[in-house]
Amino acid sequence: MVERGNVFYNQENYKEAVMAYNKAIELNPNDYIAYNNKGNALDRMEEYEEAIVAYNKSIELNPTYPAAYYNKGAALSTMGEYKEAVILYNKTIELYPGDAVGHNIRGNALDSLGEYKEAVLAYNKAIQLNPGYAVPYYNKGSAQYHMGEHKEALIAYNEAIGLKPQDAVVHNLKGNVLDSMGQRKEAVVAYKRAIKLDPNLKTAYIFKEHAVRALEHEKLHNSYFKSREEFDIDEKPLGNSMSGCVYKSLHKPTKNYYAIEKVPKGLNETADSEETKYNEGLIREIQILSSTYNPYILKEYGHFIQDETDHIVMDLCEGGDLLNLTQEHAEKKILIKEDLIWRFFCQMCLGLSYLHSNNIIHSDLALHNLLLSRDKKDIKIGGLGLCKGIPSGGSKLVSSDQLSRKNTPPECLNNEEASRKSDVWALCCILFELASFEDPIRSSKLKVVLDRNVLINEQYSSKIRQIADLCLKVDPTERPAVSGLINHPFLSTKMREL
Repeated sequence: MVERGNVFYNQENYKEAVMAYNKAIELNPNDYIAYNNKGNALDRMEEYEEAIVAYNKSIELNPTYPAAYYNKGAALSTMGEYKEAVILYNKTIELYPGDAVGHNIRGNALDSLGEYKEAVLAYNKAIQLNPGYAVPYYNKGSAQYHMGEHKEALIAYNEAIGLKPQDAVVHNLKGNVLDSMGQRKEAVVAYKRAIKLDPNLKTAYIFKEHAVRALEHEKLHNSYFKSREEFDIDEKPLGNSMSGCVYKSLHKPTKNYYAIEKVPKGLNETADSEETKYNEGLIREIQILSSTYNPYILKEYGHFIQDETDHIVMDLCEGGDLLNLTQEHAEKKILIKEDLIWRFFCQMCLGLSYLHSNNIIHSDLALHNLLLSRDKKDIKIGGLGLCKGIPSGGSKLVSSDQLSRKNTPPECLNNEEASRKSDVWALCCILFELASFEDPIRSSKLKVVLDRNVLINEQYSSKIRQIADLCLKVDPTERPAVSGLINHPFLSTKMREL
């Protein structure tokens, strides 16, 4: 009956496969292979908890059977439980140390946890065991990219392409790292290659178009964005910022519209005050926004002084911010469409991934710092005044007194250090708010509590609660990194729909 189940499994008829494996187990209750294969079929049916029960029974019957540990680890990874998955992969490798695939998938779980150095070691072991196996090369490149080691990542991607030149995803990833290194012409070539290999890879189109615009703006930056005379600035502001007011502005030489933030220069001269803090954040934000270029990060193109006022030229986001959108829907009692929530969430993940891979932690991620396009379908991350850099390959950033009280994670209380995982906590607070119109966190100076009385509207799928719960864990080591969210099977599918 196991063979019959295998036939159904190979035909992707998983329900019949489970029935056949159950019959095999009925005939031989000690058949650990039947339990393992039943778990595989349940896994394909997305019945992950039942699959884990089957794998556990297989392990109980034969504790030296590596496949059951491996498959249970894969199911846990699919559920986003990467820390538990690593334990299972460790056992798999203990039983079968020569398996390159086992070392590679262990690296994936470590990468998803943000344990990038350990992930690289796992990928190196997989490569050592099977030098012709392309997958660990590009996974190694991704781990190196995530911790800001861009040159090393580029080498790994090139090695992967040498072994598997028709893989569109690797060319797209190579484009990302070239873009981060400022090599945008080469990045465009990589994106075009990815598109040619897979015309359905939408993120390659998005990043290619953005790299092309970056090249255009780099040319413009040498000649423009230096004086008030270049702009027709609307008299009525679009809104207020932390430091001043923001205006829609026509750049006359190029006929393009931008946002200009006007900040009174007098703030620069106020010592030992809140304004001084604002100014320090403003300077930091300009430095970061001018050096970054990503479709989901607000871009600064130039700044100048006129009439004792700083003028900062930025992307124009006419749709307001995500806080206003959420409040409008809450007042009208109209839910935000779930597809739009996932679109925003995926864009936030991609923007944060870019920041984290450049060793920048946002540390102030909240609804009011997420700016909307005119059609209110795309976001750009702003509010980078509290950002700080971390050493290449490092993980810790800044103490809690430098973090916003909004969406502050538990580990940042009592002056403990923040990390990339702190942004993940804030990211999923936002996801929760979009689906419930309420802040799920109750904070004080001593503790952060997830309020279980705040409910996600029942009209939404269970996936929102699952992803939120995955990230809103008190222990940051149990949270996935942003890379883990991007790699999550459900979210990776949503990424392809952007």
